[in-house]
Amino acid sequence: MLCQLSYRGDRHHPRRRGARPPSVVGPTVELVTTTAAPRALTPASAAFAIASLAHLVSLLPGMPEALNLATKAAIVPLLTAAVLAAVPGRRPPALLLAALGASFAGDLLLMLPDAFLGGVACFLVAQALYLSLLLPRTTGRPLLLPVALYLAAFAGLLALLGPSLGALLPALAVYGAVLCAMGAVAARGGLVLALGGASFVVSDALLAVAKFVPGWDRSAVHIVTMATYCAAQALLAWGVLRLDLRRARTAGRSAG
Repeated sequence: MLCQLSYRGDRHHPRRRGARPPSVVGPTVELVTTTAAPRALTPASAAFAIASLAHLVSLLPGMPEALNLATKAAIVPLLTAAVLAAVPGRRPPALLLAALGASFAGDLLLMLPDAFLGGVACFLVAQALYLSLLLPRTTGRPLLLPVALYLAAFAGLLALLGPSLGALLPALAVYGAVLCAMGAVAARGGLVLALGGASFVVSDALLAVAKFVPGWDRSAVHIVTMATYCAAQALLAWGVLRLDLRRARTAGRSAG
């Protein structure tokens, strides 16, 4: 937010305009507030898009594992750089940066063979941070329909995956509940956030199905999983920045 001071001195004196003298004599200072829109196209956002596409290519059969690991590790850091570049001169919400940091840690752990629950824990933190970020920004908007839809999706996933989860059922049920709560709250924040929340739910649902349901561990499923994941992170970040811009402009008009 850029604040500009405008000085009004003798040239605005009421005696020169034949107006009624003010109650307070002397120069006045007027605060003019302008808010620049977030920038979508930056070198960082282009790098994020390229890394995301390269990662999807790496999921095709026969592609080297090193490309898969390198591109996956680059996705969230490049998105974080894009978020910082989108609002030059201003700091993005700390909760957004923290959610991206937790997601990055989750990505790294999920690349390890025996760290699945650690990755789930990191993404649970990320979903809780997104939820904390979105709740105050969407308060007062209808929530009943999104909650009903996500409850139905959550119940369907539990019915599908429950028999295959075994001892992991409690942990994954908690994660699914927080994830669906985030999706429901995001749905009342406008189209961009709604798509971001829904994409995250679809991505994690496909990840779980590919891991636990026989016959679903296929290249096409993994490509859709990561495509919706990249889209979810970008849409949530962009949606929050746009929502904050609208709130700032509304506050500026109210103050004026």
